[in-house]
Amino acid sequence: AGVACTPMPRPASVAGDRPGHGLPEASDGARDWHPEGPLRTRAAIAGVTVRGLWPRLRAMPPRRAEDGELLLCHSREHLAALEAAAAAAGAAGTRLFMPPGGCFVSGLPVEDQLLSEEVAEFTSVRGTETYVTEGSMEQARAAVGGLLALVDAALDPCDPLLRGMALCRPPGHHAGRERSEGFCLLNGVAVAAAYARARAARDVERVLIFDWDVHHGNGTQELFWTDPSVLFVSAHRQDEGFFPGSGGSEEVGEGRGAGFTINVPLPVGYGDAALWAVCTEVLLPAARRFLPDLILVSAGFDAAKGDPIGGASVSPRLFGAVCLELRRLAAELCHGRLLLALEGGYAAAPLREAVGEVVAALASECREAPAFDQRPAWVGPLPPRSR
Repeated sequence: AGVACTPMPRPASVAGDRPGHGLPEASDGARDWHPEGPLRTRAAIAGVTVRGLWPRLRAMPPRRAEDGELLLCHSREHLAALEAAAAAAGAAGTRLFMPPGGCFVSGLPVEDQLLSEEVAEFTSVRGTETYVTEGSMEQARAAVGGLLALVDAALDPCDPLLRGMALCRPPGHHAGRERSEGFCLLNGVAVAAAYARARAARDVERVLIFDWDVHHGNGTQELFWTDPSVLFVSAHRQDEGFFPGSGGSEEVGEGRGAGFTINVPLPVGYGDAALWAVCTEVLLPAARRFLPDLILVSAGFDAAKGDPIGGASVSPRLFGAVCLELRRLAAELCHGRLLLALEGGYAAAPLREAVGEVVAALASECREAPAFDQRPAWVGPLPPRSR
């Protein structure tokens, strides 16, 4: 299996050679008030390290997503505005926050639309929770590029690397064509789906995206709303006031894309049984009807028990069990092509454990068996309110 990281593990002497997305931890150990920061990548990498998995993995070389690739999903105007926002943050010497809605108003100076740290911390206006720093766009390009490197490896005709995970941040599934919100700047999974189809049209006609992040992937849904070549399946928490507020079961796509968006809203506190049921009762039959050529997973771990934002109770080993079954499904449907990208997950311990479980599932031996054929004995019964 392949792993892409931003940055890849490397000696501490060179770890801070360029500005990234976020602020370094304070010298006195104080924690940043913002949950999406560099410690997330550190926790994800630790999940691979503590299990001794690196010798069984192939590290992807760093890769920067270029404009031509990002334009498959994002507008040129929005990319230019994000670059200008990062430049403004660099000039100010601090991080700045996106305007309400995560969208820039055309014709107004970008720097005049950004919010200060003080304003953003105490506002509840949607979109203003997403920040930029001097290095944000370079890191966001590297995060998307890491996933594209895995796509390139999976589609290599000579020596394909069929499975992999991008342990990259910032996350992406809330980013739309002209909107960056929910801690997301660029939508890596969406770009990867469009890139795979553009790169290898004969081999990849249809892409399945499974989003198990606790938040609905509204950006991904928007980007493929009318596209029948991408099946988007999302399992997420939905209740009043929970971000982003979309993802009802009635949202199924439009036009030629009608029926190719499948949303499974779940109640607060949902756990292993609910996510397993989504996979067996919804994802599995839909995937077999769709017959994808590539499976991509928006792998958010904020549904894990102990996450400060998610309010769900999925166990780390359930994520690993689902990943193992997705391997079997990929082997059945699309030559084993299965790629995952880190989305949410904001508590170090659950994130570390869940990533470790998933990467172990990608790198382990996998006996042949029908996908999702055997429910793990440790998965409890599904509460009636979860159906």
